[in-house]
Amino acid sequence: MEIIKDIENLRLPSPSAVTVGTFDGLHKGHFKILEELFTIAQGKKIASVLVTFHPHPRLILDSNNDKIGLLTTIEEKIEILQATKLDKLIIIPFGRSFSQISYETFVRDILIKKINARSVIVGYDHAFGKNREGNYDKLSELSVKYNFEAYKVEPFKIGDMAVSSTQLRSMIMKGEIEKVDFMLGRKYTIRGRVIKGDARGKEMKFPTANLSLENKNKLIPLNGVYAVDVEYGSILKKGMMNIGYRPTFDKNKERHIEVHIFDFDKEIYGEILNIYIKKRLRAEKKFNSGQELITQLKIDKQESMKI
Repeated sequence: MEIIKDIENLRLPSPSAVTVGTFDGLHKGHFKILEELFTIAQGKKIASVLVTFHPHPRLILDSNNDKIGLLTTIEEKIEILQATKLDKLIIIPFGRSFSQISYETFVRDILIKKINARSVIVGYDHAFGKNREGNYDKLSELSVKYNFEAYKVEPFKIGDMAVSSTQLRSMIMKGEIEKVDFMLGRKYTIRGRVIKGDARGKEMKFPTANLSLENKNKLIPLNGVYAVDVEYGSILKKGMMNIGYRPTFDKNKERHIEVHIFDFDKEIYGEILNIYIKKRLRAEKKFNSGQELITQLKIDKQESMKI
């Protein structure tokens, strides 16, 4: 997969099949669009191209109170797409000036002139251009004017529910990780660097890696204790993670992410961990004593080991 970030000087000489969107989460609905893209590209013997934006448009355009948490960072998005049949990934830098481009200008000047699109594939609810005025119907009209084919992909449904990034964010905020993992087709992941903590976990025989997130815009699940898999380099271990305010010991309101890795005793300060979240075991709780907490942690570990 070729990654292209220089949109100013871009001119693809050969025709392409293109899909456009933020693709936050790269969930099963997105993969339905990708399969359609690959089928069309293969049938026409042309390149498959995905156009996305960085940062996520809502991080630029929404007010601070409405800003979303990311389901996938740009790095995660690249890693996931590299494992597919995609030929080219075009990442357009998104800012307020770009947000003022009309939907027709975007199609004419970028999709047609720069990317040489002969087929454009979008999801059923895709909106684009200034004030999100473009949609599939507008795209279909422009396909006649600019001589390309427009395709609409219907939602991927589980039962009566369409899989969407909005739905996934809501579930993550509720701690419904098993549902999230099913809709993603993989485990929801957070990535962080190990930083110094207060070593209290070590004193209780449950040493933890305290994480500082690589991307502060990443959406973190509801506070609580989770069963996880932990990836450190080429090592993959089971573990459990606590997200929250550590009410048994701390009176402040600083949120922490701590991971206890089973059967692991390396010093990993400064290293990067990938945390694959499997299940929410329980809510965060204030215990009457450290010993009471240790008793519960042993129960949490036993349950985590089974998952």
